[in-house]
Amino acid sequence: MSKSHDMKSLLPIIKLRTDYVIKNIQIRKMFPKSRIIEIMLFGMVGTTAMVIHYSIYYVLLPFLPITISFSTGYFISFFCNFLMTSYLTFKVKPTIKNFFRFATSHGINYIIQIVLLNLFLLLLKVDERVAPLFVYLISVPLNYIMVRFAMKQNF
Repeated sequence: MSKSHDMKSLLPIIKLRTDYVIKNIQIRKMFPKSRIIEIMLFGMVGTTAMVIHYSIYYVLLPFLPITISFSTGYFISFFCNFLMTSYLTFKVKPTIKNFFRFATSHGINYIIQIVLLNLFLLLLKVDERVAPLFVYLISVPLNYIMVRFAMKQNF
């Protein structure tokens, strides 16, 4: 085997490695360490709010209609979420202005969640006890984008 033949066989590997490094650099620019920590905090705060939401939903489900059980859990967890998001995730003062921005983003999120909940329940026939979990899988990433914009006015 000649040296040039060896180099030619390495070119695809070198290209793949170079592409990986370039993509890694691009990802790091999009998601600096501070953004990754923010996303992790958002996840922890969101998980706490989701546990509050789902727990209330599950407890109320035998006594109230599905939508009312879901909505009650949503609104109670909403206030907890606002305070945790302000202080922990985005480290901003929980002002009235931020509250209304947060409420607007969550109002949109609420509509998305109710539509998805009914889609899973009525069209896809998912069990009412697990349907909210599928709703969260879709709505949480969308909610991060909306809430970050609401609390920091940028993305």
